[in-house]
Amino acid sequence: MVIEVVRSPDLKPGAVSPGLERGLAFDGGPVQVGRTRLLPGTVGDWHHHGRRTLYGVVMAGRLRFDYGPRGGSVVTVEVGDYFRIPPGVVHRDVNPDPSASAVLVSFSVGDGPTVVPVSGPDP
Repeated sequence: MVIEVVRSPDLKPGAVSPGLERGLAFDGGPVQVGRTRLLPGTVGDWHHHGRRTLYGVVMAGRLRFDYGPRGGSVVTVEVGDYFRIPPGVVHRDVNPDPSASAVLVSFSVGDGPTVVPVSGPDP
């Protein structure tokens, strides 16, 4: 047995979304571990994580999730905050800061695609 280390520059590219830079450290079995950087002012596309539960912690900046009927529910997480997004919850990631990136570390647990784009929020 060995301790496996993945250095930050060696992250593998993750799912592609405009304004978001996703990198995977570990992608095996039902668990993916990665980092997402939201560029300043990014308003991400609507999506969900299929049958996966997404757990995360904010490492830098601030992040807002828009979700719920017509996207009318909002939750903001800041440095040191943890969050959980259940499977199938349609949402978008927003970095409300126009001058600084937001960075989070995420743990995706389940099977199937990591990111499932949709045309908009739940009606």
